[in-house]
Amino acid sequence: FLRYSGGGAHVNRGAAQVVNSLFTNNLVTDYLGGGFLFGGDVLTMTDTSFYSNTANDTGGGALSAVWSVATVIGGRFQGNVANTRDGGGLWANKLTMRGTELVGNTAKRSGGGAFAYSVTVISGALFQDNRALTCDGSFPPTIGVLVMTDTQFIGNAAGQDGGGLFAEGTVAFVATQFISNTAQRNAGGAWAHGASTLSG
Repeated sequence: FLRYSGGGAHVNRGAAQVVNSLFTNNLVTDYLGGGFLFGGDVLTMTDTSFYSNTANDTGGGALSAVWSVATVIGGRFQGNVANTRDGGGLWANKLTMRGTELVGNTAKRSGGGAFAYSVTVISGALFQDNRALTCDGSFPPTIGVLVMTDTQFIGNAAGQDGGGLFAEGTVAFVATQFISNTAQRNAGGAWAHGASTLSG
């Protein structure tokens, strides 16, 4: 374990490719990125999984910094925890995600499965049994544009709004399923503040 950042690994500059890797049972006691912290420009993670990592603050499994662009292909985020803030499984700024599973992750505030801050494109993903304990959504993009295709939200829960998903920007859903999600206040499935398009 580490005290401040990146319990398993910390990359602070440039570009990084993480392939066929496993981050498990790592711990950051005070700050960010329980399994992995990336502070560079461009991150690509392929078939990489994060199990049972914990960050005291943000990004229980992994965190990609606010100026970074992250692409996540395949892999699984399971049982990760952000103890005091957001992104139980994953926290990212600009995020593209394909075929990734986020299962049983927990955030104290928002984004039990994942938290994305800006432009986000997701396809073929699974968000299941994630928990946002006090605020919003299994996956809550804060601002920007969200495009989601062939993705499932099953059995997620939020302490306030959007048990499956909470979005404040423009949203397009294509063939997306919301099944058996729960919110303490509003919108068990999806809560969207901006212009929304749903098809299939």
